Parts: sequence; C-alpha cells; structure tokens
Amino acid sequence: FYTLLAIGTLMGKPAPYKTVISHGHVLDKEGKKMSKSKGNMVNPWDAISKFGADGIRWYFYVVNQAGEPKRFDEKEVMEHVRKFLLLWQNTSKFLGLYTGKKITLKTTSSSKNLLDRWIISRLNGTGKEVQKQMNVYDATAAARRIEEFVDDCSVWYVRRSRKRFQQPKNAKNKAAAQQTLAHVLLSLAKMCAPFVPFFSEEMYQQLKKMVSAKQFKESVHLERFPSFGGEDKKLEEAMKKARDIVALGHRLRANAKIKVRQPLQALHIKVSPPLTQEIAEIIADELNVKEVLWGAAPASCATLTEGAMTLALDTAISEELWVEGIVREVVRNIQDARKKLSLRPKDTIT
Repeated sequence: FYTLLAIGTLMGKPAPYKTVISHGHVLDKEGKKMSKSKGNMVNPWDAISKFGADGIRWYFYVVNQAGEPKRFDEKEVMEHVRKFLLLWQNTSKFLGLYTGKKITLKTTSSSKNLLDRWIISRLNGTGKEVQKQMNVYDATAAARRIEEFVDDCSVWYVRRSRKRFQQPKNAKNKAAAQQTLAHVLLSLAKMCAPFVPFFSEEMYQQLKKMVSAKQFKESVHLERFPSFGGEDKKLEEAMKKARDIVALGHRLRANAKIKVRQPLQALHIKVSPPLTQEIAEIIADELNVKEVLWGAAPASCATLTEGAMTLALDTAISEELWVEGIVREVVRNIQDARKKLSLRPKDTIT
C-alpha cells in the first residue's frame, strides 16, 4: 500500500485508495520478534495445517485491533477456534442430525415460540452491528459480536430447544425450530463470508443439503450481505435476566453438591419485576426444578443473593424425586453409549 501511495504522489496523482487496513507485526507468544536464531519461529503452513487458514484468520480478527502487534499463542488460537468455528460447525451438525426430509424456509417472524423470537432478535441486532462496524472498517469489533452471537446460539438457543428438535409428536413446534435455526445458519454463512471465506462456504454447502430453498446460489460468495429486521429489546433483556438467574441457580446447586440431573421441587426467585411464565418454564427446565415461584422462600431453602436478585433453592429430595434422578442417570449413560457407537437418533437399540 505504501508503494502505491508513493508512486501515485510522485506522478502527481490522487491517493490510489480511500481506506487501508494494515496489520501489525506477528510476534511470538511472549511478545518477542520471531527469528530463526532465537528458535521462536512459527511455520505458517504448519499452523494452517493445524488450525485451518480460517482458524488463524479469525484469531487475527478477534485478538486485538488490526494495526496492533499480535502475539501468536497456539492456546489462544485454539480457544477462538473452539468458541467460534467448532461451535458453529456443531450447531450445523445438530440441525442435520434431527432433519429427515428437507427443511422448508419460511418467514421466521411467524414463529410464536419465545426462544425462536429471541434468537432472531439477537441475529438482527448482531447483523446490524456488524454492518455498522464494517462500514467504519472495524473488523475486530464486528468479529467479536459474531463470536458472542454464535456462543448464544449454541450454548442457549440450541441447548434450550433440543427437546423441540427431538420431539416427533409435535411436528409444528419441531418445524418452527428447524426453520428458525436454518434461517440463522444461512444468515450466519452470508455474514461471515468476508471473514472466514473457506469455512463459510463449507457451512453454506452443508446447509444447502438440508434446506429446500430455491434462493441458494452456487456459492455463498455469490450471495449479497443479508438484510436484518427488527429487534425485541425487552425480550432480550428478559432472557439475559433469565440466564443470570440460571447461572446463580447452578451456583446454588454446586454449593449444595446436588447434580443438575437430580430433580428438585422448587426455586424461589425474588426479583423485580417478575419474569413471564414462559421464561419461568425455561428457567425451571434448565435448573431441573418442578416449579419456579416468585417471592420470599421458606427459611429451610439454600439462598444466594446477587445485586437486586435473591434465589432460594428447595434442596429437600423426596423418594419420588430421588427415583426420577436415578432414571435420568440411566438415560444419560444410554445416550453416552449410543454416542460411542456413533448411532443416529433413528437407529433403534436392543
């Protein structure tokens, strides 16, 4: 870029470009310049064969701003590969695992499910922020927002929607979940194509096999950057509060040394304002309690307070709850055995 500018200036021409993004030096993990004599050189081709070209590319986006020197630490590279590329890949595999016939994409706003509405709102907000940051050439801020979104999608949306994908009895609910996740993954592939071109193409081609849609092109790189609709900020705030409650609830269980697979009777929550019944059901399911109650709790409950929020967990385990916990342990062991045998959901066992 300097040569272009120097020649243009000498020839009396205007600047040959409007904007330049130039990366800083790549240093070793201690922040020292790489050199053969010091023995701290990293062979780029070895790193690419280990993490993939896009894995390294993504690390350089998110680790710090483009112009700053970058410490090349393999542990940090792997951490971001796991947090982004592998989570995205596993989410795509999850959709394929529970998809029989091809998914028909529909207007995602038609789903009334709370989790569907939440993830679409998160997608729209993320997409708009990515556009905003890319327009001012801040690839780092944009990439970090995408990484946060992929984590939300995998760790919360897919985790909390798992039963909907697995339930063949409620076909309408399952179809809504499939359509929502397919829409999210398609938008993600288009949005990430400028960042991770090879991986986005792979995810796009995999999705094409799962979705019955004429709008697919030969390559994701022939697509336009997606457009994004409105956001539901109130829902996002309520869901964030629910996740804070769940995190505190898991701490209560850990303090009481009670596994999550062991059902408990009740969780009492003192927070203002109380959340909706739909969100209470999500909290109850995540924390494996029979009911969520709003307000003060009996003195016998295990209690934790964080900020303006107080949680009290009924840790008493009746014989009925104990038996249900044993059943869950048996189911978990069967599922682990199925996984080791590489069985798909449609495969029956004896």
